[in-house]
Amino acid sequence: MMRLCGIVCALWAVVPLCKAQVSIGSGTQPASASAPATQSTAFSEQQIQTLLKQLSSDSFKTRQQAQEQLVGLGDDSRPIVAELLRRASDAEARSRLQEVTSQIDENRAIGASLITMHVSDVTPDVIFQTLSKQCYTELRPFPDNLWQQQPWPRVSLDIDHQPFWSAMQTIAAKTGADIQPVNDGVRIARTVGVPPRSAGPSVVHGPFMVVATQINRTQTIALGVQAGGTRSDFSLQMAVYAEPKIRILPQNFAVRIDAATDDLGNNLIALGAPISPFYGGGGGVWNLYAPLRYPDHPGSRITLFRGQTAFLLQTQSQRLEVTNLLRVRQFSRVIGGIPITVFETKKTAPHTFDLRLTVYRDPTDVRWNYIQQTINQRLKAYDFAGQSMPIRGMSSRGDAANNQMEFTLTLVGNDLPTGEPSRLDWEIPTETRLTTVPFEFKDLPMPR
Repeated sequence: MMRLCGIVCALWAVVPLCKAQVSIGSGTQPASASAPATQSTAFSEQQIQTLLKQLSSDSFKTRQQAQEQLVGLGDDSRPIVAELLRRASDAEARSRLQEVTSQIDENRAIGASLITMHVSDVTPDVIFQTLSKQCYTELRPFPDNLWQQQPWPRVSLDIDHQPFWSAMQTIAAKTGADIQPVNDGVRIARTVGVPPRSAGPSVVHGPFMVVATQINRTQTIALGVQAGGTRSDFSLQMAVYAEPKIRILPQNFAVRIDAATDDLGNNLIALGAPISPFYGGGGGVWNLYAPLRYPDHPGSRITLFRGQTAFLLQTQSQRLEVTNLLRVRQFSRVIGGIPITVFETKKTAPHTFDLRLTVYRDPTDVRWNYIQQTINQRLKAYDFAGQSMPIRGMSSRGDAANNQMEFTLTLVGNDLPTGEPSRLDWEIPTETRLTTVPFEFKDLPMPR
């Protein structure tokens, strides 16, 4: 036991040296001149030797702890992992180091982004620029001149390897700006007069944050021809936030309730609850509701509410890009094994154009559903000035053999000479993963 404690303590001694530090100067210079600087990572020879011993230890627990700690440091551990791989001669150690690299790559794509920010006396635009780099996606302000609209307070932050949503709560409270859904996307916006996203009880799991938003109880008494009939509704509503880098595909987001009790021991789980209690979402936030059973003799508090939901995450995609749209007559590509053809784009009215395309249809191939569902969301058309052209309508029809679908999209341009369609860019999911998001809330109020 003493030997194991010594090994674990030695590993923790390595961790502080692995942390990326962001150092920004004081307020003697304008914020635009302040640039985040990542501190180089250095390890002593003794620390490297200790890690090598841990990764090839006879103790499975010791090997696993060393691996998990390196994974937990995210991109900051890449230099030491590369050095350890260069030196490791033990097959077990090399295998684990390769797993560390694979897990870091996976976490970067669909796991929690780990945020480290030690800043002093800077404006919010500098903070969000740094945040964008660490969460692997561009966080744009809304409106575009947000940072020029008013004098923003200078703030200081001390965040160390926190999951994105935990860090975001601190950043929003300090800066007065937060990421908000805008036009089925997310942008940075002022939060004055806007309730904070985590105003209710919240739990962070990987790249998701689940917030309990409200508890509802209504009782309806029917009158007239249905006199005497009553109906009682009791439910808990939640909002699920996904990191901006996460791409979620449309589906029915079911809620499974594993435990729900009040302080008198009543079971609140409703029998025969809807399979997919989902009432809208997009732009990085999904609203869920969980139906409950109101007991005959209720307590005053909901002592435990535990369950899970699941999301279908895009893990791989390909892009279909077509240029000179007005000259294209038939442009075919195979994306993820599915043939797609873009046909002519015709002008049907002033500033209005119809774009026609076909997609091979295989009802047994789940990728077909992904492609169909992303036409409205991921297919983008641009004019000659590079401006996005809105899709104002879409129709579809199958062929006689029902093995392909034809889609006609109505694009709207402007009255400038450059307002005609020039380019198509369509991101198409090719691989996905179903990810479970658990949640647990305690000590919630019980409606009367």
